[in-house]
Amino acid sequence: MPRILTAEQVAELLGMRPTTIRLWCSQNRFPGAFKIGREWRIPYESLPQEIRKYADEAAAPEAQVVAEAHIPAAFPIAPESGRRRRVTAVACQKGGVGKTTTAVNLAAAGSILGQRTLVIDLDHQCHATVAFGLDLEEVAESNRTIDRVLRDDNFPIARAVWPAWQSADVVPATVELAVVETELLTRMMGPVELKRKLDEYEGEQQWIFVDCPPSLGMLTLNALAVADEILVPVEPTFLATHGVTRLLATVNMLCKRLRTPPPVVRTVLTRFDQRTREANRILEELREALGHRVTDQIIHVNVTLSQAQAAGKPIFDYDPNCRGAEEYMALARELLSDGIPQEEG
Repeated sequence: MPRILTAEQVAELLGMRPTTIRLWCSQNRFPGAFKIGREWRIPYESLPQEIRKYADEAAAPEAQVVAEAHIPAAFPIAPESGRRRRVTAVACQKGGVGKTTTAVNLAAAGSILGQRTLVIDLDHQCHATVAFGLDLEEVAESNRTIDRVLRDDNFPIARAVWPAWQSADVVPATVELAVVETELLTRMMGPVELKRKLDEYEGEQQWIFVDCPPSLGMLTLNALAVADEILVPVEPTFLATHGVTRLLATVNMLCKRLRTPPPVVRTVLTRFDQRTREANRILEELREALGHRVTDQIIHVNVTLSQAQAAGKPIFDYDPNCRGAEEYMALARELLSDGIPQEEG
């Protein structure tokens, strides 16, 4: 934890708006706070004890509230499928860390390496759908979407699978998925609806990726419940380690509620700029705190990755020789070398 915090850092720590923190500074709510130019600086030691306590409570993920309210202690577990395939949930409660970029390009890399892959777009922003070049109007008109899969008991995943790139497929989403999430809150099997549908799925894909929304609500709970591996993209920013530990706490809580073994959780550093001291410090902090949970492969800052996504193409189609393509291929090889993850003890 830095000794001197900005208003933005304190706001992130407490889950509040920076404008509120600046107002509190002007009201002397943080003794020792001072200004540099127009910006406030707050010594961490000056945060009152009750504020630190509030920060600890705020660290309890929103998914815990959702799970405790909607997953009874004696929850009926969906039966396990006889098929053995790898399901990787790409999840992080923070937006803009490269979840979709990671899911799409790992699926594409897997297909190059001989895997049949599938990306399930579980975000109503539909980024994975667009990143594979699908037309959102065509997808909505077809009604072959993850929205309908989760909403309609008689609509299987197989009917919502679209070809995407080489041997990579996608189950697309529409903005209606936001409504479906609220509907799942009222259903007994809501937290495991995706698991139930995947257990019934007879597709040939060997590696399935679930691209999660930037929150820890009901949709992400569905992804965590079905995954045997959770990949957490993390930007080298303030409180990066804090965000990962929050997600780990959520996973452990969810597994206890569902009475299932915990999945393997891996962290990959994205948008890494090795030229900055802060990025290198956070990398060291992550490796020290999480050890083997941090992948060896790092994804560096690369504008070509964003350009490829905007063009609706995996990086291996857009520019297969760029650094981003090399790094995602190396990451896919690293993950595949571990085989199908076994639950952590």
